[in-house]
Amino acid sequence: MCDMVGADFYEIDFKKERWFMEYSWDIRTEEKFRRWFFRYLKRHPKARQEIFGLYLVDSRMRINAVNQFIMNYGWKYWDM
Repeated sequence: MCDMVGADFYEIDFKKERWFMEYSWDIRTEEKFRRWFFRYLKRHPKARQEIFGLYLVDSRMRINAVNQFIMNYGWKYWDM
């Protein structure tokens, strides 16, 4: 997610209340991240375990998790 907007993961202060408002992306970049994250959850059981507490998760649960993550932590949209 950070790489997609040119952010350095190690430089972001994630303890700051609105850290996710420091960078922005457009709809295409968000969609690219959405597809990547969905595939990542599909291919990495440990990530699924961390997020869901389960190793086996269906597509609908992964879609919902990705959407929830983006809604909570996604970058703001570029100012147009």
